Amino acid sequence: MKHAEIAVTGLVQGVGFRYHVRALAVRLHLAGHVKNLDDGTVEIACEGAQADIDALLDGIRSMKPPVVAEDVSVEYSEAKGFKKFEIILGDQLQEMAEGFGTGAAYMAMLMEKQDQMLGKQDQTIAEIRGLPSSLAEMIDSRLMKLEKEVSQIKARLPN
Repeated sequence: MKHAEIAVTGLVQGVGFRYHVRALAVRLHLAGHVKNLDDGTVEIACEGAQADIDALLDGIRSMKPPVVAEDVSVEYSEAKGFKKFEIILGDQLQEMAEGFGTGAAYMAMLMEKQDQMLGKQDQTIAEIRGLPSSLAEMIDSRLMKLEKEVSQIKARLPN
């Protein structure tokens, strides 16, 4: 069992990062804590098997926006005996402000995705609206060809 002190910088405060870390750590059966530091860094102290700590580090590095983990540093030592994984919270006002900021960041992402989907929807509708005229042209062309072939067959038949 190892103890890891992990420091993560980037866009990692005000985006729900600590909650993602806790969920991942719990799934990996790690014990320890995660907390915001005043300089914008997030500190993670965790203990468990090396493979599980490595999986946590991989998960942190591959988190999707709005989380942007720019730098992840880690130092190892002997385990200290953590029993569970928890989030160490700041003062109530700071936590409320961060919660609202997290919600706003995710809402902005949803609005951007919605705009992209609406753009694709408009493109699809335009293509569908163009379909009847091109379909009608294709049917007319085939019917004209069939009429011509039927006329040629009739002309060859004896009276």
